[in-house]
Formats: sequence, structure tokens, C-alpha cells
Amino acid sequence: QVRKAAEAKSLNARKIADLELKALRAQMNPHFTFNTMNSIQRFITGRDPDSAQRYLAKFARLIRITLENSEHDVITVDEELQVLKLYMELESLRFEKAFTHDVVIGEGIAPEFDRLPPMLLQPYVENAIWHGLEAKGEAGRIRIELQKNGQMIKCVIEDNGMGREASAKAKQKRNEKHKSMGMSITSERLEILNGGNGASQSVKIIDLKDNSGKAKGTRVEILVPIQ
Repeated sequence: QVRKAAEAKSLNARKIADLELKALRAQMNPHFTFNTMNSIQRFITGRDPDSAQRYLAKFARLIRITLENSEHDVITVDEELQVLKLYMELESLRFEKAFTHDVVIGEGIAPEFDRLPPMLLQPYVENAIWHGLEAKGEAGRIRIELQKNGQMIKCVIEDNGMGREASAKAKQKRNEKHKSMGMSITSERLEILNGGNGASQSVKIIDLKDNSGKAKGTRVEILVPIQ
């Protein structure tokens, strides 16, 4: 029994390592890199070297921090949020109508001490921006809130975008085939981290609607064990 338990633990460790590598590749996806380079080029050709320099500096910092974090099994909440804020700043800069974003840390969470696996939240933030806010065509908002939930951290990512149904129709109309590999990889990682209880126990996606039933955004709730 002890040997079987050790083998199962070793197998899970190998799975996590493999998924973390895939998560890194997904986070540094060519779509984001291409869009970033295009934005920098636009600033340069538009003779706005100051904006180009700021954008490039943020992009370089994001790449460096992401690669550094990928070398660790766990990072602090502060470090994870640092990456998310940089990522949102970059994406907001390339929007014609920049979106606002804020991060709220609930009571009981110690950002400098509580740890969690790296690169778990970014794919959901990316999805909110690309398929919720960008397709909406007007200024948007993203709110990230972290709450203590026993030995777990409940991470809430909420946007006021066009909603999943309208986004899917817009994607079909554009004949867009891009699929977020980061989200599917993260679901696998969370399932292992949460003891094989299934992604449904780890990630919950809620369609937000107003009183008339019209879509007014999406809310994603993610349960992550504190390391």
C-alpha cells in the first residue's frame, strides 16, 4: 500500500511538471506575442517612441517574470498577481478603448506568504479579454478577487463583456478557430491539485445577466489549494 501510494504520488508529480511546461507554452502563445509586436510597431510607425518604449519594457518584464516563476513549483500570491497586472496592462494598452482592471484581496489571505502553483489564473483572464471585452467593441472592466475558503483560495475573475453566447456567435462569424489551450491545461492541473475531484469541483463559469435576461458579462470561480 505504501509503495502504491508513493508511485501514485510520483506519477502525479510528473503529470504536474508536464502540465506546467505546457502551461508556460500556452501562456507565451504566438497570438499574444504577435499582437504585442504589432502594437509596438504601431507606436513606432506612429512616431510615438515613448509609448513603444514603455510597451516594450513591460513586455520584456512580463516574459522575464513568467520564465522565472516557471522554475518554481509554487509562488506567492503577490508574485502571481504581479504577472496578471502586467499582462492586463499590456493588453489594455493595445485596445483602442482601454479596459479598466482592479484586484481585490480578501481577509485572511497573506499575499506575501500564501503560495499557489504559478500560471493558473492568466488563461482565464486572457479569455475574458479576448472573447469578452475585445469583441464587445467598447470600454470594459475586469475584476479579480481572491477570497480565503478554508485551506483553499477562491479566485474570482469577472468581466462585463458580451457573454459566452454572443462571443461564440461572433467567433463563428469571424471563422475564428483559436482555442485557449491554457484553460484546458489549467483544468487538468486543478483536477490533480484538488485530488482528482474533477474540473467541475475546481472551476465554475457563470453567465451574468441583467433583470431582462440580457448578458452582461461572465464570472469565473476557481478553487486553488494553498500550498
